[in-house]
Amino acid sequence: MRYTIEAAIIVPLFLLVFGVCLNLLFYHHDKNVIGSAAYETVAIGSGRYDYEVDDMEGYFQKRVEGRTFLFSKVTGQVEMKDDKVEITCETRKGIMKIALSRQMCITDPEDYIRSIRKIKEIQDENIL
Repeated sequence: MRYTIEAAIIVPLFLLVFGVCLNLLFYHHDKNVIGSAAYETVAIGSGRYDYEVDDMEGYFQKRVEGRTFLFSKVTGQVEMKDDKVEITCETRKGIMKIALSRQMCITDPEDYIRSIRKIKEIQDENIL
């Protein structure tokens, strides 16, 4: 009889702790999935000038879709400025909320490589 009373107290407590830990694991998993999708989106947008904001938001939604456990509706707003790309993501479920932002400077690697080649050509011409 004594073991039944102890089990009636310990088992629900154990299940509660297990459920809370499982929710925390799912929360951190979803946060990492959303963060990596946001980083990929700005990385793609920073290297190419021909992407539109709608294309990048669609890319973000495609990267997140079906990969989260707790948060089903994730919104991402992309903003392209003169020298950087920024995405702001937000989602919520009950009292839990994930809000993050990723940004990256826009680069033009082709022009950079061309300018380095021109500098090398000028240096080679001056040496000869």
